[in-house]
Amino acid sequence: MIGLPLLALNVMNEQINSGKSFVINTNSDVYEYKGEFTLDSLYEALDCEMIEVVNLKDDMILICDEEALYKAYPVVNMIATNMYREAYSTNEVGIVGKCIICQSSKLS
Repeated sequence: MIGLPLLALNVMNEQINSGKSFVINTNSDVYEYKGEFTLDSLYEALDCEMIEVVNLKDDMILICDEEALYKAYPVVNMIATNMYREAYSTNEVGIVGKCIICQSSKLS
């Protein structure tokens, strides 16, 4: 349902709980984010100038490209969208663009 095999999703959740963070691309590529959690670093990693923070379950957040919908060809990030839908039991939201998933404590 989320777009990743269940085992991969469970492993990623365990790694997030241990402090790792991951970039989720719109093409479903997922890789570890090793950058800093400063605005400049997040803007660079997401290729944007404005971010939005979306709360998920278990003290996790998605840091999203707030401007992705305004790009020439916006692409729905199905993994991030399905994580949001699962957290809020809804089918209404589509998250567009690249995101970073991490523990909420990463942002201060």
